[in-house]
Formats: sequence, C-alpha cells, structure tokens
Amino acid sequence: MNTLVTAETPCENYFMGCPWYGERHQMNDHVLKECEYACFECVNKTCKRVFARKDILEHMAECSYNNIMCKACGWGGHLCEADVS
Repeated sequence: MNTLVTAETPCENYFMGCPWYGERHQMNDHVLKECEYACFECVNKTCKRVFARKDILEHMAECSYNNIMCKACGWGGHLCEADVS
C-alpha cells in the first residue's frame, strides 16, 4: 500500500483544536461521524449559524429560532431576534 495513504495525518480540523491523528483514508469517517470540531449549520433553517459539533447542545439551548409552544394559547412557532430584543 502507498505510504502516503497509510501515513498518520492530523484531522482537517486540527487548526480548530482536534487532537485526532490517523490514516488519511480514515479522515472522512472521523470528520463525518465523530470529530468534535467538525462544523455544522444549525438544524433550524432560519438560523444559519455554523458551529462545531461539540457546541451543538449549547447552541440548541439558546438558539433564538427554536420552535416553541405557548402554554397559554397553544400557538407553535419560533422566536426570532426581533421577538427577544
């Protein structure tokens, strides 16, 4: 096997702090499945924020675009920055 393929290399998110080193052919699986520093867009389509996998729970807890349900009237929707300012 080619030594370039099997040589250990740092994660593509090394500059963000990922300590992972592995074989180049393992990089894609690492980034897609487990890298805590891989970046993702918020699942709330209106939000558009991008953050590392390790920060997803913190972001979702404070995202202004989370769906909410009013306990008084039962209305369901989302808050936007204008609603909370």
